[in-house]
Amino acid sequence: MSQAPGKIDEDLTRKVAELARLEVSDAEVKLFTSQLGDILSYITQLSEVDVGTGDREIQPLIQPIELSTPLRQDVARAFGVDEQGNPRVMKSAPEVMDGGYQVPPVL
Repeated sequence: MSQAPGKIDEDLTRKVAELARLEVSDAEVKLFTSQLGDILSYITQLSEVDVGTGDREIQPLIQPIELSTPLRQDVARAFGVDEQGNPRVMKSAPEVMDGGYQVPPVL
């Protein structure tokens, strides 16, 4: 393969197809050679884009939309207790005794 760097010819296309274990016809070789040449042309165009240096350098895009998570203020509050400091779960008890459920005696 004595072609210029970045130049795709039919021999290189056949070699790539062979390495990929693909069986390609002569018509496909011509088509793929053209398509691979177009791809390399696009890559060359991308490599020529000026992304700046130093302070003017374009930073990589991590996400297309800048997202921020709104956070609420942390406020300390009692969980599971009413205004008198009694556990709310006791409101569902039919009867309460000494801060706990009152149940019938079990023998």
